[in-house]
Amino acid sequence: MVITPASAHDVKVARDLVETLPQGSIVFGDKGYISQTLQLELFKDLQVQLDVPFRKNQHDQKPYEWNKKVTRKIIETTFSQYVDAFNLKKNYAKSFEGLFSRINTKIAAMTFKEYWNLLNGNMISCTKHALAA
Repeated sequence: MVITPASAHDVKVARDLVETLPQGSIVFGDKGYISQTLQLELFKDLQVQLDVPFRKNQHDQKPYEWNKKVTRKIIETTFSQYVDAFNLKKNYAKSFEGLFSRINTKIAAMTFKEYWNLLNGNMISCTKHALAA
């Protein structure tokens, strides 16, 4: 897991975020990662494909595939649910290590709840009622 400061520009930290991924990985980025130079560098150096939707004002616009739109929607929804569930905007951590350990603990707990749902035949994404089985 990598945590970057909010002031860091997406393009500047992208290489650090994908260096540990296996070759041939596909990374879904938002429109902050639209740099074609970055996309070419990542593919040439690390064999990682950075998939970013086009902006409306771009000239060489291609339609974004439906299944990629669905995947991005799931990712965005999951992140917003985690921000709410983990209360990340008000975390009261006193140090970076404290913040890091709190986030790791909460992700581990959420993963366990989803695994519990899987074992009990419940929907994986319904974690609020996971332990009420």
